[in-house]
Amino acid sequence: MPPSQPYAIAVDLGGTNLRVAAINADFEKLEARSQATQVSEGAAAAVDKLCRCIEEIIARLGPPLGIGIAFPGQVERESGRIRIAANLPGWAGFELRSTLAARLPYPIRLEHDGTAAAIGEFWRGAGVGSDSMAMLTLGTGVGSAMIINRRIWRGKDGGAPELGHVGVDYNGRNCGCGGRGCLESYVSAPGIAVLARRHFGETPVTARRLAELALAGHRGALAVWDEMAAILAAGLAGWINLLDLPLYVIGGGVSRSWPVFEPRLRRELEQRSFRYRRGQTRVVRSRLEEAGLTGAAALIVSPALEDFPAPVSTARE
Repeated sequence: MPPSQPYAIAVDLGGTNLRVAAINADFEKLEARSQATQVSEGAAAAVDKLCRCIEEIIARLGPPLGIGIAFPGQVERESGRIRIAANLPGWAGFELRSTLAARLPYPIRLEHDGTAAAIGEFWRGAGVGSDSMAMLTLGTGVGSAMIINRRIWRGKDGGAPELGHVGVDYNGRNCGCGGRGCLESYVSAPGIAVLARRHFGETPVTARRLAELALAGHRGALAVWDEMAAILAAGLAGWINLLDLPLYVIGGGVSRSWPVFEPRLRRELEQRSFRYRRGQTRVVRSRLEEAGLTGAAALIVSPALEDFPAPVSTARE
């Protein structure tokens, strides 16, 4: 049966799963689909699965107002071409918007997944009542975003900030972005699983299982989360000292383990950030279970947040 009010198709296209939902202007979820992204099959196969999920929903509910997509990488906003996708090998250069538009004749808006999550939290979650905030999403990768005076901050190429690819170890692990020692390599779900090898050997242990073990008092699991929290604090403290924003929101699938790593995170922030020690900086967990989907829907059904004017490139002398 068609919905009683207009709706948006919201997509959270992640490195592990792609999720699709029909969401109305009151942010009520009307329908939902989820499938494994299966990165190894390539971009075209994943987008075909995505289109089929969307077509199923439209067949039940009728035409949407548009399609909002949260994507884990840098997308050229005008063309819809993927510029960088560290956790989706082989996707760089893929014409995402035009490929979707060939099958789905509706307005399509693409957004970095960190920015989409920040937009979701700004309108419906932990950011409600704050004009400025930063967002950090911990999942298959690490996304980040900034909203300053109700405007989205973007770099000169239109991209989101990439705190996940700020180095926390100059001689650290190789990262999918081509760098080394990036924060993402330690505090994303795969990064935490690598940290676990010191205590669990080569036995695979997921971040979710580590959280269960830690809550049960397992010393090895607690040690892994302590190390993760210390590394996360090292990156986050630099951001706090640099930006001096009032609010920092931690989201993504790893944030479900917030009760396990929050105490060490706060102790480390007290030591590492002079601004945090002043007591006027809030660091909180995301209030939304699906901030990326909510933000993707908001791209279509909510008033648009303006961008800051892009920094101007100048030739070096």
